[in-house]
Amino acid sequence: MSDDVDRNAWCTPQDIVDALASLWGAPDLDPCSNERSIVHALTRYALPDDGLSLPWYGKVYCNPPYSDPGPWVRRCLRHAQQTTIGAPNESIACIIDDPSTKWWQSAIWRRDEDGVAVPLASAVLFPDRRVKFIPPPGAKVSSMSRPVALPYWGPHAKAFALAFAHLGKVVRL
Repeated sequence: MSDDVDRNAWCTPQDIVDALASLWGAPDLDPCSNERSIVHALTRYALPDDGLSLPWYGKVYCNPPYSDPGPWVRRCLRHAQQTTIGAPNESIACIIDDPSTKWWQSAIWRRDEDGVAVPLASAVLFPDRRVKFIPPPGAKVSSMSRPVALPYWGPHAKAFALAFAHLGKVVRL
């Protein structure tokens, strides 16, 4: 990959978009979108908009910048803990699978006083194979070099599992 290719501009692949459509139809919001995104969210925030500071509502799909996913996954958790006009909020993020990081431990699960993992997300998809993101112009198509996970926060973990199970292993937390 050349140095001038934006490493944060890779887009969600069709198989994940199809699973989102199976679960929700269209997400209400994609706070990390761009002009090349194939996620058909009703509302999309793209640079120069700051998707972290703008309002979130309803069903949110977030493929955050992998250079700093922490604030985004914590926002996904906070969003799902609230309601929008009486309806529960839901969030899904597409992130690097790295439970050793502080951002994972602050939004996917945390440790209790005995060191036991306590779930914060409702479920997590661990894909069976490397995810092939849609590359930005100038980059070669390739699989992500690290494993990816898709945590789900919300009250419909079973529906999430049914919509995403064909992509890998879904663990309900």
